[in-house]
Amino acid sequence: RDASSLNISSKEYDIMKGASMIIFSVLYAGIFQHYWFDWLNNNLVETASAVHPSVAVLLAKSYGPNLLAASKLFLNQVFIVPTVYMPLFFAVTGA
Repeated sequence: RDASSLNISSKEYDIMKGASMIIFSVLYAGIFQHYWFDWLNNNLVETASAVHPSVAVLLAKSYGPNLLAASKLFLNQVFIVPTVYMPLFFAVTGA
């Protein structure tokens, strides 16, 4: 059992499960996401503009920050979660 289920269950705390969740959190949230979102913050507009110039115009308008945030969310959910998050989670936690 992990710490969140200790109140419900009378079983002992699973040290290996807790350690694997700490390792996963450090690798994904602490290291990977730091560099991933830093790259998005510094390169997304330029990369999208290179694909099509009208994207730069959309991002420069008053709703640009919201569109930029939605673009980051979309890229993270559609590409990173299935290719990085899920495989790393299952590899580290053994779930």
